[in-house]
Order: sequence, then structure tokens, then C-alpha cells
Amino acid sequence: MSILERFTSLSKKGLNYPWWWGSFKKPSCSIHLEYAPDVLKELVPLEETVWFVTEDWKRTKQHGNYWLYEGKSVVIADLIAEMYGFVYYIVSKKFEWLLSEDRHGVLIGVGQFMTEKIEYLKSNRENVKSVQHF
Repeated sequence: MSILERFTSLSKKGLNYPWWWGSFKKPSCSIHLEYAPDVLKELVPLEETVWFVTEDWKRTKQHGNYWLYEGKSVVIADLIAEMYGFVYYIVSKKFEWLLSEDRHGVLIGVGQFMTEKIEYLKSNRENVKSVQHF
């Protein structure tokens, strides 16, 4: 099973489709934040080894190129905090959940575990300083 097959309705054709979030399977949930990296460490299990998928924007549109890395969630969260304005996916190696951020600061969780985490975050909005009200 691939990440695309498990979490999207795109199957392998999604490799040439740069916006996976438009085809995420249910359950899924999203929240719009001023700065999404501020809450990553609240959402991802920090010591879990995960996959980190990023698009190569120029090449993805033409050839379906993505970069795939493996590492601890805490390190990936720190790395993302040093970057801005790109689409990424953090994926459970057990295919239990996926967390994505789009170019507009929207965090999208797929899978029961991540959906519940984001719903909890949304229900406690007053405790999250980076949430935008829209």
C-alpha cells in the first residue's frame, strides 16, 4: 500500500497531481492557523519515526517529483519551523495518520488519530494563540 492509496482517492495518478489535500479520504479535519509549526509538536507523537514528504514544486507539476525522508517527528517539526510557504506531509509509518499543511497555513489531518487531535485543538481555540478566526 502507498501513502496515496491509503490517504487519498488519487492512487498512483496522484504523483502528477500537486494538491493531494483536495482528495483526502475520511476521516479528515482541518484548522487554519497563523503559523502552523507552532502546534506541530502538540499534534504529532514526538518520538515516533515518520515519513516526511515534500513536493518539489517545479518538478512536481511536470514530473510528479516528491522528496521522501524518514526521521523522528520532533526533528521534522523543528525543521518545518525553520521553513515557510511549502506543502508537506508527515505520515505515520504504520499508515495510521497523515498531517499536511497547505500553502495557506491550513493544517489537515487524515485518519482517526489525527482527526481527534485537531478536533481537540479546535475545541480549545482560546488556548491556541496562533489560531485565526475566519
